[in-house]
Amino acid sequence: MFKLLLSLIFGMVYAQTIYVGVAEHGIWKSMDDYYTWFSVNEDLPVLDDIWCLGTAHYYSEENTLRYDLYAGTSNGLYRTTDGGITWQLIFDRPYIFNVKVDPTDKNTIYAAQLTSFFRSTDWGGNMG
Repeated sequence: MFKLLLSLIFGMVYAQTIYVGVAEHGIWKSMDDYYTWFSVNEDLPVLDDIWCLGTAHYYSEENTLRYDLYAGTSNGLYRTTDGGITWQLIFDRPYIFNVKVDPTDKNTIYAAQLTSFFRSTDWGGNMG
């Protein structure tokens, strides 16, 4: 199905869920133990270069378990808070090859290019 798998994330909120970043096809999601796949690229302008995926798990103000998914691309760092329905560009530096979120603080995000490292402590508002 996929020619070149660039990144994957397992078990976000539900163990049977997986997201994969695929060359020339963007980000795909499976919610049934990987039997069926669907695209979550509707609002993501970059399909060719999904270099990495990252996630943050946390409890919302309503006390429900939530997650944010991050995609490092050739255009910058994107985030979705609704499972890939909508995406927001939060850092417009090109070629983000790695992204991590502090497991104890969803507001602290780390992003890396080949020779540069960035950190935000305000949920991606300012990367420096």
